[in-house]
Amino acid sequence: MVGPGETEKVTINRGPVDLGQIDLLVQEGFYSNRRVWRQVIEATPWGRTPRHLLRDHDAVYGRDFRARAERIGIEAIATPVASLRANAVVERLIRTLRRECLDQLIILDEQHLRSVLTEFVQYYNLERPHRTLRRETPVPARRAVEGLVRSRPVLGGLRHVYERVA
Repeated sequence: MVGPGETEKVTINRGPVDLGQIDLLVQEGFYSNRRVWRQVIEATPWGRTPRHLLRDHDAVYGRDFRARAERIGIEAIATPVASLRANAVVERLIRTLRRECLDQLIILDEQHLRSVLTEFVQYYNLERPHRTLRRETPVPARRAVEGLVRSRPVLGGLRHVYERVA
């Protein structure tokens, strides 16, 4: 049962999300604003804070969340009101990351997770074709159109990149 000042689901996304690094913290469950703030502090140890924290307009964050985040060097960005696509893009990325990578591996520790995420981000941005981009990659690249096709394993063979040998 949800009590006063609590909500059913909270998602905190820790960034930046760029070509070199995806750093995400996803929390789901019944949390108060005090618990959410503690999760933010625990996710930013030893002064390693992200520049931005994307969040929705859930009341669990409290009125002073933005000011508190700015005091520790984080710009808290609320998703636009009534803009369903803003959350949908992040949720789609998380679903893809889980389905194509994390659900297929046993992660041993934080260092292993960071190396897997780094390799997946490079694969996702530089080599994985995207349907919404007409089977191109987010970072355009020149590709040979003739020659033998070679397979190269990614993520220890979890995925493969197929490319022509020029």
